[in-house]
Amino acid sequence: MSLDQRGRQAADGLRDQMIDDLAAAAMLDALPRTRTRRRLALVAPLAAAAVVVAAVLTAAPDDRAATPTGPPPSAPTGAATSPGHANGPLFGGGSRYLRFPRGAYVPTLTEGSSPTWSPDGSEVAVLGDGGIQVTDVSDAATRRVRCDHCVEIAWSPDGRTFAAVGTGPAVPALRLLDATTGSARPVALRDVSAVRSVSWSPDSQSLAFLATEPQSEQGGWTVRTDGSAPTRFQAMSTHVPAAGSGDTGALRLGWSPTSPSIAVLVATANGSGPRPADGPFRLDVLTMHPDGARLNRLIYAGNCTCAGFTPNLVWSPDGTTVATFSEHLPGGHRRTRLSLDGDGNTVVVQLVPGSGPLSWQPLPRLP
Repeated sequence: MSLDQRGRQAADGLRDQMIDDLAAAAMLDALPRTRTRRRLALVAPLAAAAVVVAAVLTAAPDDRAATPTGPPPSAPTGAATSPGHANGPLFGGGSRYLRFPRGAYVPTLTEGSSPTWSPDGSEVAVLGDGGIQVTDVSDAATRRVRCDHCVEIAWSPDGRTFAAVGTGPAVPALRLLDATTGSARPVALRDVSAVRSVSWSPDSQSLAFLATEPQSEQGGWTVRTDGSAPTRFQAMSTHVPAAGSGDTGALRLGWSPTSPSIAVLVATANGSGPRPADGPFRLDVLTMHPDGARLNRLIYAGNCTCAGFTPNLVWSPDGTTVATFSEHLPGGHRRTRLSLDGDGNTVVVQLVPGSGPLSWQPLPRLP
């Protein structure tokens, strides 16, 4: 591709990004502020896109991708950074290309499988038959960890613990299970009675999740593994909004394995605006810190009917990419896009057709 072609392509992308950001500005403004949240900076996505264009226009003609630059990262807020792992295959239920990673023995996924990988990628755990089935992907050997009334699990980065979301009367909303013995203890969540989309901090010392009940406590939360410091970092609905309402609801979140950024997938009920609505909802991916700071819209991920749609969002093990399901993409938009988070870090966004379980295998990083 010539330098002029790259420039035109980048300019087209900037134009689309500006249109998207105008539509998203009202949604971001509508998010309730929390005590720890800083003032929103809606200029950041436009400035980030402009940097991408400048990088393309000034690149050497060898067609190598230029890395955008941006504001310096803020100090970590509640989680140490990590070098991450190498990326194995993306594993999920979106299409036949995701279900069976080449060269690995993996269980067949169902809607409630909640697949999660051991830190070295040697084992994958899924929910089924009243517990956690752990499979060695090299030889298909399995073991079981008891997990009564569990509906979602996440394996800690240090490999020692499963975070488990529970449901039912007298069942803790969030528990920690020893990954070997299955011994469990509840995590105190103050007034929160139901959660989903649990995710670990890079240092395995904190958890992020979406609170779904009661309505007064809905939003994005963090808590230390010992139950201390439960904090709502973003107050917002965690239900799919009513069609035509213009409201926004958080669907999934994921804590970056290498940085303080938490990515949140949100749905906004479509209405009038600069972009025609191809469906009743639009999907966006936001990033923010675990104290609510550096809130930034990462990408407009397409339109969604959201009927019978099971959303998901995962980070790549090396922390460079966010993968998310998108039902319908705007015309001409690519499945993979380059964006900047609120710290100015380059993030690749991979849009995956389909819905359901989604997980990304980590691999040991070679020296």
